[in-house]
Amino acid sequence: MPCAKVMLSIKGSRITKNVKHEIHKAIHDNTMRTFLIKKYEWTVGIFDSIDWPSHSACLRKRPALYTPAIMKLVHRWQPTMQKTSYYTQDNQRDTCTLCGGVETHHHYMYCGDDQYRLARKNEWLKLKKYATMACAR
Repeated sequence: MPCAKVMLSIKGSRITKNVKHEIHKAIHDNTMRTFLIKKYEWTVGIFDSIDWPSHSACLRKRPALYTPAIMKLVHRWQPTMQKTSYYTQDNQRDTCTLCGGVETHHHYMYCGDDQYRLARKNEWLKLKKYATMACAR
């Protein structure tokens, strides 16, 4: 960039585009890495084995409205009965109101309620159709 009056360099790398993103990354990446490794008791190897660009790409392709739901699903923060029973007055109730089974993180995948089972089947069929169309491209 011989004609540029100002150049941004971070850790020896010249930044020529996405300046805001690169500055944000330089400021926060190491702090976030340290936080996640400590919080989840991961090794550096486990952290490095996660495909972070795929997480980012998935979130960018979805409307911002879905980001909280996706993040809750990925990090097991969904408000299941088992989870909410920890901080409500009804702390003895951790069962699904539809089927009576314990409502854990993945309960929605196997809830025995007939209406829920039908809705789940219809959503799987939609997903299968979408996946088939995407593979045909």
